[in-house]
Amino acid sequence: MKLWLAVRCPGLPLELLTRGLDPVPPLVVCEDHQVLLASEAARQAGIQPGMRLATARTLCDHLHTAERDTGREERALHRLGERLLDITPRVSVAPPDSLLLDIGACLRLFGGLDPLLEQTRQRLADSGLSTRPGLGPTPLAARELTLRPLADSRACFFADDPEAAFRALLAEQPLTELHLSGKLRQRLTAPGFRTLGEILELPRHTLGKRHGRALLTWLERLLGERGDERQFLAPAERFRDEQEFPDPVAHTDGLIFPMHRLLEALATHLRRRQESVTAIHWHFRPLKGPAQTMTVERAQPAHDVDTWLELTRRRLEHLRLHEPVLVLVLESGPPLERAVCGGDLLTEPDARANRHELFDRLATLPGLSCITPREHDEPLPEAAERDRDPRQAPAAEPAPELPFDEPPLWLLNPPRPLPLRGDHLVWNDAELEWLPGEQRYSSHWWRPEPPVREYRTVRHPAGFCCRVFRDRRSGQWYLQGIF
Repeated sequence: MKLWLAVRCPGLPLELLTRGLDPVPPLVVCEDHQVLLASEAARQAGIQPGMRLATARTLCDHLHTAERDTGREERALHRLGERLLDITPRVSVAPPDSLLLDIGACLRLFGGLDPLLEQTRQRLADSGLSTRPGLGPTPLAARELTLRPLADSRACFFADDPEAAFRALLAEQPLTELHLSGKLRQRLTAPGFRTLGEILELPRHTLGKRHGRALLTWLERLLGERGDERQFLAPAERFRDEQEFPDPVAHTDGLIFPMHRLLEALATHLRRRQESVTAIHWHFRPLKGPAQTMTVERAQPAHDVDTWLELTRRRLEHLRLHEPVLVLVLESGPPLERAVCGGDLLTEPDARANRHELFDRLATLPGLSCITPREHDEPLPEAAERDRDPRQAPAAEPAPELPFDEPPLWLLNPPRPLPLRGDHLVWNDAELEWLPGEQRYSSHWWRPEPPVREYRTVRHPAGFCCRVFRDRRSGQWYLQGIF
């Protein structure tokens, strides 16, 4: 049989403002100067939906108000619907608060209705939105049955005659709760009708004459007597999500918690698609004026939350907000297919950290830039370097011919002079141990006094190695780089 799953978000306008906030302040979402939804703190103050906004202000001195934004709600439904595209490719948005999923052809894939419902619940669990599901043989029937417990519509599916069971359950729906216009509901209830079943018993032509063709069309689509063509979602190429605040946030400390939630949503999105990204973009929208953007990049494609959050926090420490932030937006860079690779079963306790992770952390520090060696007709290490960010993909160039098999990871430019203490070089009061091997070369032969250097490798007492050289003309030793 045909089967649809409707997911309704009854608190969508309010929860879009309060998710990621702890604690939630007294807040109401208003429409036409009336309270549409109220937070728990506002309800404790006596504020109820339907109340005039002026009356609500008299009940709470510190009440936060926000005008309903239907465009923002529809964008949130699109993002929520994209989470469910791996359940079924037929996901449709039904404003103002619902998603409709055609699941009839997916039951065998998930092993039945209950496993499919559990998978759907798991995908919606971390959205920060409260949801109410409902099942039905048509999109409109499933949407109307979200007003009842899921167990009621689930029982209809397992009944001996599911079609008759769904129709009987729909007949019990109160007219005041149906997704109809307010004026139409008033005209239907004025003669004393209370349930949808009482309307269905009336002759259709009589209903059409009294209430218009629109009601008949709605009933035919509800009962499956007329086709209900819908536009289905297509997966977005890039992840994008946002968090709007009841009041503008003036300090970056207030952005950390919602940033964590947005990054978790990004990680979930990437995990389900088996993708990674090398850059994310934070957009800070003020109440008025253009948005401020902060880009965080990494050396390798990644999808983890902790490192992205750490790098974001480092950048925030040196960011000055131009204006208080009203809307925080997270947008990912171009997605890349996640590489399949096995991890180490047993890791060395004293193994070096991944160099790409080191690049990521160093690149966020102000006044410090990381560069990568490139081919250049200059043998001196400090001159052979070029200002290319190692987090960026290298251009297609031939392999550089460097004076050493492995260049130092951290190059000092200019080199730092080192004193001698007996037969050992000293750096920060620590004597450096000589390692075997020596390299010598000269550069700039066309000059009257070309520099001649003797390169050696030394070990610091802390365990890391350094590259040092001696200027043959002056006899001074220098620290060139750190491995």
